[in-house]
Amino acid sequence: EAIVYALSDKAIVDAGNQLTASVWVKLDEVQGGGKLLQWGGLSLEVKGGKAVLRADKAELSGGDIVATRWTQIALRLGSGKATLFVNGAQVAQGDAATPALGNSLRLGE
Repeated sequence: EAIVYALSDKAIVDAGNQLTASVWVKLDEVQGGGKLLQWGGLSLEVKGGKAVLRADKAELSGGDIVATRWTQIALRLGSGKATLFVNGAQVAQGDAATPALGNSLRLGE
């Protein structure tokens, strides 16, 4: 079940700003997919055993997410780039603008 945090009545992060976020997950199943985080135009999920980052119109995926094992998934946005990390190792990078991030943060599905 998802948890939704109401953060503010205005955007928390303006479009184009820098952002770093990290989550720790221990999933029972990783092949079918599942959304970990949704924040405006930014989402982080696991699909097909890989971490997937969507920021604005860009999509990055990589890393191996193993069922029943604690895994750190992190993202960095800024300077026109998005970078995805799994357990501290960079697994993907691409061009992406930081989207304006709204007033609610959703964790889980």
